[in-house]
Amino acid sequence: MNCKADLLAQLDAAAENFEFPLWECGEENAVVGIMRASGFNTSEGMALVFEDFEYSTKEGFIQSLAYCIPTFLISTWVHVGESVQINVRLSEAGKLPFDFGTIEVTSRGRVFPISLEKEELISSDYLEPEAKELTPEAILLQICKTVPREWLFSEPDHLKQIFGMSEEAQRLFVIEEWQHPSFEDLYAEQMKPSQMPDILAMVEALCSGNPSPNLTGTANTSWQVQCKKIDS
Repeated sequence: MNCKADLLAQLDAAAENFEFPLWECGEENAVVGIMRASGFNTSEGMALVFEDFEYSTKEGFIQSLAYCIPTFLISTWVHVGESVQINVRLSEAGKLPFDFGTIEVTSRGRVFPISLEKEELISSDYLEPEAKELTPEAILLQICKTVPREWLFSEPDHLKQIFGMSEEAQRLFVIEEWQHPSFEDLYAEQMKPSQMPDILAMVEALCSGNPSPNLTGTANTSWQVQCKKIDS
């Protein structure tokens, strides 16, 4: 097996099948707040796991999702993570179940207070100055700003369990800043994941057992860069 060629082919195939985790700003099914990438070395093969913390516009939830792109067979390629999950579906009257003020969210049993004060959200550019009520996007981004990253994503053992990896599987690296394709990159510009320098670097590092991928792309894994087009 050629690990590099196999994993790159799996990544490109996932994109063709609309199964590749990408940065969405509301184009299709989600608004993404933050992302994380992990490389796993297992007895079954190699796997890249991408996680995002998002507002699912289709499901009406703010939650984390984990996407596994492996060189071996798995039963499911996407799974809900084990972090914060809140229902932000609109009522029949078109209202959110939350208002300005403070809410509490829970991740793996730990409670975090989240300030949803109007002026703070506006000053952070999460709400328009003329906004009269909260939006799911503002709640998502304020959670991302407030809750430590490790509590917005899944622990390694949970990822191994949901994707059927062996207990002995090792997480070789965790990356939080890299150049990741957007919805526009893949489906308007017709780029492939294998053409992204940092995705290629992750694959090369994973297949060679290197815990420090040589990332050379311009990091864009932030809502401000991807959705507001603000330089990092």
